[in-house]
Amino acid sequence: MKNLQKVLLISLTFFFSPSLFAQFEDDTIGELTGEVLLQSENTSGLPGGREDLERTRLFLWLDLEAPINDNFSFGLSLYGNLGTDDEEDNRRNLDNSPSNTSELDQAYLDWNFSEDGFLRMGRQRIPARLSSMLWDRDISTLGVSLKYDWLSEQDNEYEFTAGNYTVEHLFSEDTKLSFADFHFSIPVGDMFLSSGITLMQVTDSEFLLQDNVQRTNNAAALQEGFEIASADLSLNFSVFNQPLTAGIEASQNLAADDANQAYRVNLIVGDSAIADGWQFNLHYQDVERDASVAAYVDDDWWFATWMTGYRVSTSYGLTDDTFVQVSYFDEELEVYNTKRVFLELRSFF
Repeated sequence: MKNLQKVLLISLTFFFSPSLFAQFEDDTIGELTGEVLLQSENTSGLPGGREDLERTRLFLWLDLEAPINDNFSFGLSLYGNLGTDDEEDNRRNLDNSPSNTSELDQAYLDWNFSEDGFLRMGRQRIPARLSSMLWDRDISTLGVSLKYDWLSEQDNEYEFTAGNYTVEHLFSEDTKLSFADFHFSIPVGDMFLSSGITLMQVTDSEFLLQDNVQRTNNAAALQEGFEIASADLSLNFSVFNQPLTAGIEASQNLAADDANQAYRVNLIVGDSAIADGWQFNLHYQDVERDASVAAYVDDDWWFATWMTGYRVSTSYGLTDDTFVQVSYFDEELEVYNTKRVFLELRSFF
């Protein structure tokens, strides 16, 4: 605990010391960025008649990217979490990240083979826009990533990412994951159309069962493994000078014969990433029991799979880098109706 408090103190000192960050603006030194999240939570209607979950947590991510020479660079990341909850409760709270800890989150080497692409080796967060129905960004992996993005003469944006990893989940480190992801964004009149497809394979998932991280999956599905195909489509345009994004995501686990599909509808209005900007988000999803690896789904949702539910949130930009947000989740799994409220202050620096 003392070490974590020191890490947080030093990191917050960085946050309030712009001159320290200015040193990293030079490409010959590197780039230091970070994120701080203060989150207060109330979750009610928990299965088994469990009492409401109330906790406040402070999260910190510090990321350093620095060049070695013209072709190689490296990255290091530090993660810290300090809260009113105990580490012993991480499993029953279905968390994918540990409480009250500080740890090395990433340590990787990049081969920058062109201006548009890199090959990444080491411990890393997956550098792709994977659906939250498939993946939680807090989970680290150990392996190799390839990322390449480019812009056409017609201003079409394309991005291809692939990787092969051992997954370092909080409660199990034996599962293997491979994926390939292709996304593009093209202008259509005054709108932008974005779409993509993701192919994901998870093997050795029986270890999740052995390590008691079955969560909402069937045991048979974990023993069989997962072969998931996911697609998404969204439109970005303006209404009354406000940005609006409407989209849908759908996926299927081809390794399972039933209870293997999921879909999600997204609506985002406004932009809280600018000072004095308001944003409204609405997400509805229906995830069948074995559509995804339950242990890997975004843990902002209490029920990972075998659920239907929605999230509504509103946020306000205090500055260009800081916003406050309140989110309400309403989720159903069989006879259970769980409700979750987050009040968050998030800042990027």
